[in-house]
Parts: sequence; C-alpha cells; structure tokens
Amino acid sequence: MPRLQELIHALELGAGARYLRLAALFLAVVTMAVIYNVREFQNLRSEEAMDTAQLARNIAEGRGFTTRYVRPVSMAVIQKHRPDRDPLIKGEHPDIVNAPLYPLLLAGVMKIPGLFQYEIGSPKEGEFLRYGPDLAITILNQVLFFIAIILTWRLARRLFEPKVAWIAVFLMLGSDLLWQFSSSGLSTMLGILLITILANVLQALHAGTLPESPRHPAVLLLLAAAAGLSCALLGLTRYSLAIVVLPTLAFLAGSIPGRRIVFAAVAAATFLLAFTPWLVRNAQICGNPFGLAAYSLVQETPHFTENWFYRGTETDVSKIDRDDLVRKVFTGAAQLLRQDLGELGGSWIGAFFLVGLLVRIVQPTRSSLRWWTVGTLLTLCAAQMLARTHLSADTPRINSENLIVLLAPLVLIFGAALILILVATLDLPLDAWRTILIGAIIGLLWLPLLLAFGPPPPPP
Repeated sequence: MPRLQELIHALELGAGARYLRLAALFLAVVTMAVIYNVREFQNLRSEEAMDTAQLARNIAEGRGFTTRYVRPVSMAVIQKHRPDRDPLIKGEHPDIVNAPLYPLLLAGVMKIPGLFQYEIGSPKEGEFLRYGPDLAITILNQVLFFIAIILTWRLARRLFEPKVAWIAVFLMLGSDLLWQFSSSGLSTMLGILLITILANVLQALHAGTLPESPRHPAVLLLLAAAAGLSCALLGLTRYSLAIVVLPTLAFLAGSIPGRRIVFAAVAAATFLLAFTPWLVRNAQICGNPFGLAAYSLVQETPHFTENWFYRGTETDVSKIDRDDLVRKVFTGAAQLLRQDLGELGGSWIGAFFLVGLLVRIVQPTRSSLRWWTVGTLLTLCAAQMLARTHLSADTPRINSENLIVLLAPLVLIFGAALILILVATLDLPLDAWRTILIGAIIGLLWLPLLLAFGPPPPPP
C-alpha cells in the first residue's frame, strides 16, 4: 500500500507528473495530426511533389537516380554533352533537375514492406478519395515536422527560459502555413529540420567557447564539422539552400571566440567534401554541376516565361541581358515584401522578430545566433528572388521555392522572447493576467489553423 501511495504521489507531484504532461501533449499532437489529415489532406497537389515522388519510387525499385518525367531540355542538354550524342531515352533517363537528399529519404521509406501500396481499388469498392502512398509521404513529413519542433524547444530552452521554449513550440504547432507544407509532399519540412539542427550546432559551438562553459577543443572541431555537413545536406535538399554556408562561415569566422579561422576552415572543408561528389556526378552527365537547376536564374525572364524552358530544347542564355535579370530581381522583391515576409514565421509573429531587432541582446550566444538568423534571412531572400521559376506561380505560397519559411523555428523563438519581454513590462495587478494575455496571443496565432477546420471540408 505505501508503494502504491508513493506511485500516486510521483504521478501527481513528483517526477512522474512531468512524463504524464509530456504524454498528454504527445497524444494531443498525434490527435491533431490525425484530424488534420482526415479533413485537410488533398493528396499531392503540385508538379514538383509528384516529380519527387516518382523519382523516389524509381530509386526504391532499383532503377537508380532516374526519372520518367523526361523533359525535352533534359534530353537536349545530355545529348549536347555526350560524345555519342545519345539523349539517353532508350533506357533509364538520369534526373538532372532535383537535388538528391529528399528523394533518397522517400525511397528509403518506400522500401519498408507493405507501407506503400500503389494500386488503386476499382470504382465498385467505393469512391476514391485518398491515395495511400501520398498520405504516407505526408505522415513522413509530419514526423520531420515534430522532430523539428522538439529541436526548436531544445534550442529555445538553451537560449532563453522555459517559457520562451513552450511559447515557441505552441506557435509552431499552431502555424497553418507549416501544416500545409507538412502535407504538400515537398522537401520543405526536411529543410526546416536541417536548419534547426544547424542552429542547435551553432549554439552549442558558440556556448562551448565561452569561459563559463568551455568544451574540449576536439568537441568544438566536431561541432564545426557538423555545421559544415548540415550546410551540405541543405544544399543536397535544394541546391539554392547551399547559400546558407555563407552566413554560417561568417558566423564561425566573426562570432566564435578563439580559433575562429580554424572552425571556419573545418566547416568549409566538410561542406565541400559532402557537397562536391554530387556536383561531379551532374557535371559528368550534362556538363553542369547543378544540372538544369542552374538555369533557374534565367527562368521567368521574357525569353523563358512559365515552363517554356523545360518544354523546349533551347539552352542558349546569351540572349538574356542585364535588364532581364534586374527585372526578375525587382519582381521577386515585390513578392517577398507583399506576401512572403508577412508570413516569415508561419504567421504575423514574424513582425515580433523584426521589431525585436531593435532590442539589444547582451548575452553573446543569443546575440550571435540572432544575427546569424538575420544574415541567413538576407541570403535566402536573395536566392529566392534569383532562383524563382514557374513553380512559384503554379502553387503560390506552398512551393519549395519559398526558402525563407525554413527560418520559422528561429523566427518563432526570438519572436516569443520579445512577446514575453513586452508582457513582463505591463503593469498588471496579478501575474495570472500575464499568462492569460500570452494565451490570448497564442490563440490569435492559432486562429487561421482553427478556421481551416471549419465547414465545409475541402475535397480530397
């Protein structure tokens, strides 16, 4: 009997209470995902999601990194590069459009026996609503989403107090934009996870060089190598994300006390070692290290509007002049300012992040990581403006060319910190009012997601 009483006490007030709360939160998140998938799932809706899925299926079935979505320009580029002028369409055609990491991840999951059933039942068996493999891809991306949320909590807990971490978690869970990306079949969730991993690595590296919590030099070098590897994996998720290595190297060379040049050199070397082999593969196949993705710079210019580049065989970019590129940049900048920056953190919480830049942060690691976030935001904005193609117009908002959404975890952390600072400065009679006010702010940010659950549900 005493043991039973001790167990009950532990579950109510002791260490067990914490695990009960975590279990309740886990069940709530799983329930939320199930409800969202039942009501909001609409199969794969974009060209690029379906392209990536068929590429992953080819890999899983042993046909290598090949595609059955053969674009005329892909045949032309390969034919011009090969001495025998073979467009490689008699057998398996190599894919030179997509970065490899996300298709390889999907292919690995597709190898799990019984998980992916590609057959569609006959009409006699009932109305077809949901395609099983598409739903499996969505569940995989939502698993990546939840892992990113856990790492966001960990990062916020190390940078700030626990309240900031929990506010950031609830804001991330309530972002309608992030839930839409999780069910899109795109590589965005993998990119968000890798950005969160990179931020955790940079935080640990910077904190490990401070006098109050020093780490062994070998550990710091491993963290620097992990930072370079994370940047390489981002580039292998989407080529334009390789630009994240620039603010990362600047962070290591300018913000890390001590052996900053050594850390930057280790990160750069690791990045090149992990990223270069795939570029060599592309160069051997078509003569361009980035494949057809390199031509995204000239797409959406007057000579290559919509998807005409992929539908033709013309690869001569000499007709593109400076004015065409300048116009593309200005058009992309206008779209960024009108829409994408307004949803920087998945909602208008991004405004708190931007306003928070006016608040001085004294703690070195917090300050350095915030400025790394700003530098990464600027570089991703530049990449998004230059690498924009017809995909952004085909599926506005929910496309893999929306690069700045990958910074949502960092934006939410610093935005939550500012919310807590502002609420703490209010002259309220009771502390409970502060908790109610924070809950009201979170509720407002959840409102778009809650309204999405309203009637009628969208057709699958």
